[in-house]
Amino acid sequence: MNGHNDTIQSISWRQDGTLLASSAKDKTIRIIDPRQQTVANETSGHENPKDSRICWFGNQDYILSTGASKSRTREAFYFDVRNLKQKVSSLNFDSSSGVIIPLFDPDTNMLFLAGKGDTSVRFYDICETSPHIRDGKNWRFNL
Repeated sequence: MNGHNDTIQSISWRQDGTLLASSAKDKTIRIIDPRQQTVANETSGHENPKDSRICWFGNQDYILSTGASKSRTREAFYFDVRNLKQKVSSLNFDSSSGVIIPLFDPDTNMLFLAGKGDTSVRFYDICETSPHIRDGKNWRFNL
């Protein structure tokens, strides 16, 4: 796959298979059209080259990227792929060393964030209106 200048850390397909989102160690998030073998859009990702993960929200035009800031704070960025240069929303967590792994369930519109080595799973409702990512802390549980 062309387009990245460094190791690809994560990919996620749009549910209908038309596009692919990727994040890489070069701190860039890209939307790739695999049939045309072209980069359809790209933006800056997380400032720290530590592992990042990407998650496409079903057939919606939204993706979520998890990674770390320069100060090593774990964070998540929510993007509309139609306007990738501007984040729709962001979340900040802690400075734990584990990678946050995003999982999306298109049937319930729920986002699950599980940190590698963490003892809890975070739940969020994904909505089309602001605040877009609603904390499901009432559903949070510890492992």
